[in-house]
Amino acid sequence: MWTQAGSNKYILIVEDDPGCASIAQLFLASAGYELEIVETGEAALDQLAAQPYDLVLCDRNLPFQPGMEVLARVRECYPNLPVILMTAAPSVESAAAALDLGAAGYLAKPLRKRELLRAIERAIIRAERAGESLRARSAELARERELRELDESFDRALEGLWMAAQPILTADGKVEGHEFLMRSVEPNLPNAGAVLVAAESLDRVHHLGRRVRALVAQAAKKIPGLLFVNIHPLDLQDSELLRNGGALAAIAHRTVLELTERTKLDQDEACSMITYLRALGFRFAIDDLGAGYASLSAVAAFQPEIVKLDMSLVRDIGESPRQQRLVRAIVSFCVGEGTKVVAEGIETARELEVVQELGCELLQGYFLGRPARPGLPHPTANATAHLMSRASL
Repeated sequence: MWTQAGSNKYILIVEDDPGCASIAQLFLASAGYELEIVETGEAALDQLAAQPYDLVLCDRNLPFQPGMEVLARVRECYPNLPVILMTAAPSVESAAAALDLGAAGYLAKPLRKRELLRAIERAIIRAERAGESLRARSAELARERELRELDESFDRALEGLWMAAQPILTADGKVEGHEFLMRSVEPNLPNAGAVLVAAESLDRVHHLGRRVRALVAQAAKKIPGLLFVNIHPLDLQDSELLRNGGALAAIAHRTVLELTERTKLDQDEACSMITYLRALGFRFAIDDLGAGYASLSAVAAFQPEIVKLDMSLVRDIGESPRQQRLVRAIVSFCVGEGTKVVAEGIETARELEVVQELGCELLQGYFLGRPARPGLPHPTANATAHLMSRASL
């Protein structure tokens, strides 16, 4: 019955009496334990330094170094390793002294197999449980340390955050507005995605949203037209935004709040918040339509003024009849709902031509203008000329 329990467990026996050592070896080997036998405390410490063991079974009366000293040394060097002492002259006092030093058991000689195996099994199980608890606590402390460090990085990211603006153009090359995109100077959170993940992990989404909206409000003085601002679904529950529009209140009529789909929205709750904010003058856009949770059902539910096609639908659209059919269907649906469509992620003249032919009213992408600090020229000259020449046809 003991063989399976002892399987793959390694025990070091410290015993100078050959007869007692042989009995212990016989009992433990029959139960499936792997064994090593040494005769002195110094040899035991050398053996422990050479390879790991699950338990030490040590005689109390060793030559040169008593078993109590061996116990103390082992507990000092290997605090989680259980040690069971054996003695031919047991007493209450010696047993109490051994337990005070951290012994996992105290057995009388001659050894009895059942008692020995039970003591060893209990000691190993207790040690394993203690080890699991210690590892769990260590992992918890490591996680707490990581969160503290992340929180500090997030604070620095908020302090150094700035907003880049990317133009959104009409079919004839006029600037309809700009999308504001987060830029981080914090090395530990080097991009907008990392900042957003940190905000979610730290439950600080509202801190990030408020900082972004404050920066957009400052930049709005330098930029004409509509202001496209990404908001997290949790921002719809932020009292700062709901309190008369917060930092964007004065320019709500110019602001398009882009609903990102990182988290599924409760549609009923979101609709009520959107209705309230729309009454303050804000407009809404569904971002990344065609990817993730963003779907036509969200368009029907939230009735946004604008939808933005995910760039995966735009990429290489000139070579994909299937993408063209899908975009045509989305545009047809949105036009029927009175919703404008932005094709974002345009990087080539061919992509630009196709999305225009498919009816996209508004256009965005590197081919038309890269994100830059507010106030700097945005639309690329070749893109503007291209649009104006097409508009004159």
